[in-house]
Amino acid sequence: TVSSFSGTTWNWIIINVAAALAIDTNSNFTVGDNTMSGSTLVTSVDYFNSLLNLLQGLTISNSGKVAIFNNIFTTSSLAATGTILQKFIYTNGLSQATGSSFSAINNTMSISSSSVGGDWESYMMTVDTGAMIISTSSQFIASLNSHTVTTMSNSAKFTYYLLDLQSTLFTLDSSSGFTVAENAMLSTDSTMTGNWFARCLNIVVSGDITISDSSTMRIASNIQTLGAPTISTTSSWFCINFQSPNLKVDSNSALTVVQNSLRAVSSTLATNFLMYIAYLKPISITVSNQSSTTFSYNTVSCTEFNTVVGASQVRFRVFSLEPGAGAVKYSTNSHLIITFNTVTVSRTSFTQVFYLYLSVFVTNFEVSNGSAVTIDDNAIVTTSFTVNSFLCYTVYISVAPFTLANSTSLSISRNSATSTD
Repeated sequence: TVSSFSGTTWNWIIINVAAALAIDTNSNFTVGDNTMSGSTLVTSVDYFNSLLNLLQGLTISNSGKVAIFNNIFTTSSLAATGTILQKFIYTNGLSQATGSSFSAINNTMSISSSSVGGDWESYMMTVDTGAMIISTSSQFIASLNSHTVTTMSNSAKFTYYLLDLQSTLFTLDSSSGFTVAENAMLSTDSTMTGNWFARCLNIVVSGDITISDSSTMRIASNIQTLGAPTISTTSSWFCINFQSPNLKVDSNSALTVVQNSLRAVSSTLATNFLMYIAYLKPISITVSNQSSTTFSYNTVSCTEFNTVVGASQVRFRVFSLEPGAGAVKYSTNSHLIITFNTVTVSRTSFTQVFYLYLSVFVTNFEVSNGSAVTIDDNAIVTTSFTVNSFLCYTVYISVAPFTLANSTSLSISRNSATSTD
């Protein structure tokens, strides 16, 4: 616990491991029930804090287990003019193999009544620089964690992520699992004059994102709430953001994004604002050999955006597929499923262009050899809604070409778009 501190450079860490950390052969590493509390802090240069700081990475193998749970970190009344880095759990690379497990469960991170003049980066967990590899029946779980920001002002860039993976590559293979579920991000009563970027799961890698050999990535039941902010520069709130040279889902594997919620209430915006459930922007995407990508039962809602001033664009999306120069290919009995998603806008007034998309395809798109695309039972609802310019799409396709070949199907059924008042 630290209070009433004033200084320049600040490093505040509970566990710091400078060498590579390996947990092997039925061994356990547990970090639980720790508390970090800082209040009335003033720093004029740089500020860094971490619960677990693994500078040379983490390797878990042969039924080894790492469990990080019930830890609490709070920051209040922080005034800073330098760069703020908060990495609650940090590792320079993460490798799991042979029945190993990593779990981060029921951890809490909160920031309140703070003002920052420099860039602020706040992460519940970061895997940086090194590769992230989960293989041979291993499991990664991040669940029931919360990351809260209340009454904060920031004049530079604010990066606010639950799980940030910016490594060289991401590989999930050989009957392994990756689960990000039932986490919460809440921001209330904050004022941002700098860019604001919020992500539940952020995977931005220089190599490929690969899910293969009967493995599953599941992002489910996460809630992100934005309450009563004032935002004056470009900001984006995404549930998942994937960027890489290639996204590959192969050999009976699955990417599942279900029952996630993005909510925005009583917001004041003065420039571009983006709110997406899934933003996928690798250079190319390949889903093959009886694999699937599912985006279902997700919700995006906006209520009482009553005083939007001068903003040029506001965009809401459930599913956005926007690779670069490469193509998107679904082949050999693979499936893209976009079903039972809902976008709701109510008691809102926009003075600029408002884009509301359920699904977006911007690339060369090819479905072949018994594969299918299903976009069914989705709903768009607007009520008590005033807008200057409004573009509303259930399916937006801007590609050359969009190809269905060799016993494939495209279903767009039982979708609805309704507007009242």
